[in-house]
Amino acid sequence: MAPATCPVSDDVGFTRFVLDLYGAPGVSSACVLLQDRCAVDVNVVLLAAFVGVHGGRVPTQAELDDAAADVKPWQDEVVVPLRRVRRRLTGGPDHPPSAALRARIKDVELEAEMIELERLGVIAEGLTAVVDSPAGTTASERVTAAIVRVLGTSDPLADEQAAVDVIARAAAALGDGASR
Repeated sequence: MAPATCPVSDDVGFTRFVLDLYGAPGVSSACVLLQDRCAVDVNVVLLAAFVGVHGGRVPTQAELDDAAADVKPWQDEVVVPLRRVRRRLTGGPDHPPSAALRARIKDVELEAEMIELERLGVIAEGLTAVVDSPAGTTASERVTAAIVRVLGTSDPLADEQAAVDVIARAAAALGDGASR
């Protein structure tokens, strides 16, 4: 996932939210846990959080599946291979590469993530065009339900649920800050 120093797309609302959320305390490690344990695209998790906060609703399973399918070729063919190379270079082959090479690969990986975020930003516009806040639900509850849908299970393991909760609380707090 991209740090806040990466260039942002024209869709500053979505991109700014995602970068701020990812930079919130505990969120990046929670996202990596879900990525590694549940094989989910972190950017789709963050899209779900955005819709939960700014769309005021839990995106449907079909909406999340469509968003994931839209970016899956890019994720599978570009982002994941770059991540795999970067991770392999950490304590990797017998002839360790320079830190500079790993840093350059990380920069390219982050740029690839930003390209994916630009596409998801377009999708986010459609998913938040009509705000529909179900009576009695909080932003945190909507984000939790949305992320659990991305995970594809109704019963995440305890550490996965803890990661979801960290992301949901941070997303709700960002939403509260935006409304002030």
